[in-house]
Amino acid sequence: MIDLILGYGRSGRAAHAFLQKQNRKVIIWDDEGEKPFMDWDAVQRVILSPGIGPDHPVLLEAIRKKKEIIGEVELGARFTTNTCIGITGTNGKTTVTEMVVHTLRYAGKKAVALGNIGRPLCDYLLYPDPEDILVLELSSFQLETMQTCFLDRAVFLNVSPDHLDRYRNFSEYRDAKCRIATLLRPEGLLFFFQRDSSLFEQVNQQRIIASFEDSEYTRYGDNERAVFSICSSLGVAKETFLKSLPSFERPTHRLEKVKEIRGISFYNDSKATNKESVRFALNQIPFEKIFLLAGGIDKGGSWNCVLNHKVKSIFAFGTSANQIERELGSEFKVKKVKSLKEAISEAYQMARKGDCILLSPGCSSFDQFDHYEHRGDTFKSLVEELK
Repeated sequence: MIDLILGYGRSGRAAHAFLQKQNRKVIIWDDEGEKPFMDWDAVQRVILSPGIGPDHPVLLEAIRKKKEIIGEVELGARFTTNTCIGITGTNGKTTVTEMVVHTLRYAGKKAVALGNIGRPLCDYLLYPDPEDILVLELSSFQLETMQTCFLDRAVFLNVSPDHLDRYRNFSEYRDAKCRIATLLRPEGLLFFFQRDSSLFEQVNQQRIIASFEDSEYTRYGDNERAVFSICSSLGVAKETFLKSLPSFERPTHRLEKVKEIRGISFYNDSKATNKESVRFALNQIPFEKIFLLAGGIDKGGSWNCVLNHKVKSIFAFGTSANQIERELGSEFKVKKVKSLKEAISEAYQMARKGDCILLSPGCSSFDQFDHYEHRGDTFKSLVEELK
């Protein structure tokens, strides 16, 4: 029998390598490549890349023919024996994933970050180490096709409107996130904040840890409280957690200060792929005058959540530029530009000493970039060219 890999990006390539190691026969279908001959009778299952939408014709045909459809993470989960931590949330999951790995390593434990954070699980499983604790950032797209109970810790950070270009409504998106609670091993533990407790009322109570707010470290933000609760459940002492905090470096592309030129500060927040992330960034950036660079492929929801007195002008690029102008033009000076390069140039001409130019797009990047990292790296390169 044959496995069909639908989509050949990072996760598709990892699934391919993993299946080859198992001597499985594989067909690859990628929208940018030559289409293979499809013998559906020989296809046993479809390995679906997270970027493939629910209306893709090959996926619809696979559903019609009642083929098993799983994702790359689900494929890897079926072969994982390591201790596994799964982390999801609309915002903060990358930071929490990296901070958990950092804290565990600081405590002398072996840990590795996988999943939506960059390195696929199947890639890791080519050469696994049974002593590693696997810390997986899981997106809603990945969770949609997951069913194996392989998590020792399931972490639900938050949920707010996102990806409404893919889901029919917020409830459907939220339910995809909540699927993480169904992936626990028998003795696994679910972590969440009290504000989200109603979402998990049907979960076996023996699997629920008290909310993160019950942690004594309430003076810290949500991310730190989450990390403390998770790591302490794995035997990390309080003192070790506290000592690990100063050496933690925030992930790139998330409120990352790039440079200061003529007293103007440039921040890269390309990881902000939804509007709630933009709102968070505007509240966190310690400047009273911010020139916001936003745009890309809109994922649904209202731009009103980014209303903030700190914003002096918005430079809108990408396919969402018209929408940004339409929704925010009465509140801010919005200038539509053709590219990120033009947005940086226009903002730089207008900004003055003490101001901040912030890339916080609030959209996915796929109209002009390969992914948010590509967008962030491009921003940093363009800033380096300024004089």
